[in-house]
Amino acid sequence: MSQIKFGTSGWRGILCEEFTLDNVRVVTQAIADHLRDEGVADQGMVVGYDARFMGKDFARETVRVLAGAGIKSYLCERDTPTPVISHELIRRQAAGAINFTASHNPYDYNGIKFPRPGADRPCRKPRATSKGVRTHAGRDRFQGHAA
Repeated sequence: MSQIKFGTSGWRGILCEEFTLDNVRVVTQAIADHLRDEGVADQGMVVGYDARFMGKDFARETVRVLAGAGIKSYLCERDTPTPVISHELIRRQAAGAINFTASHNPYDYNGIKFPRPGADRPCRKPRATSKGVRTHAGRDRFQGHAA
């Protein structure tokens, strides 16, 4: 497994090299642990993605990991612009969002943005390690309801 390094607003990497389903599971579990440690996991998470390759697959797997950690998710039904995901985070009063996008990076990249509510509340970077990472089977359909 390649090393996962968080930047200013999340983590990005080259698809199939650093950015893989396994690494997405590791990062999602680290975020879930972080939310639990802060005592806000019960607020749920918004999960969205842009139109990049496998965005929907990464988002569905993220919902499965969050469900396994006991965290409800609000999954966007289709590719969604970043500002809409941020609006939904505020509207639902969620603990945060996991947004799959590589923004301005080339086509072979993807990334996770982890926005939190409130500009005065910066997020400490979750420690992404494989220790304690669990994956759980989730429901087959996530759209339109909290998982």
